[in-house]
Amino acid sequence: MKLDQTDKKIIQLLGADARMSNNQMAKVIGVTEGTVRNRIQKLIENKIIKISVINNINRM
Repeated sequence: MKLDQTDKKIIQLLGADARMSNNQMAKVIGVTEGTVRNRIQKLIENKIIKISVINNINRM
């Protein structure tokens, strides 16, 4: 999968704030929320990004 500027910006925004909503990212990038949602799904499917949880064992 070849990444374009939109993909790279999504990855950058998620790296800075993984909890940022698709709608917020869309406004920053200048695309629709659907575009962000579809791009994230493709990035996951192509194993460019993955969603994971990091536990803080001290708080459990």
